[in-house]
Amino acid sequence: MADISDRAYRQGLVLAFLVVFALSATEPASRSDWALENLLVLGAAVALWQVRETVPFSRIASTSIFLFLCAHEVGAHYTYPAVP
Repeated sequence: MADISDRAYRQGLVLAFLVVFALSATEPASRSDWALENLLVLGAAVALWQVRETVPFSRIASTSIFLFLCAHEVGAHYTYPAVP
């Protein structure tokens, strides 16, 4: 089992992602595209939640997942072809 500092780090990433998610949901270019593209995020979140105790991700892996999902949120907000 991970020590408390690793758990706190992952919880911080989750909270930071929730902020990014909320910002992404604010006036997206296309609400229906945003919702459809975030089905992937929902599926990933469910899968990661289910394996959180059996698959101990390193901080690098957790940060990489966080950065990928943040980049995905930017793409979902603007729609991928229109990302500045």
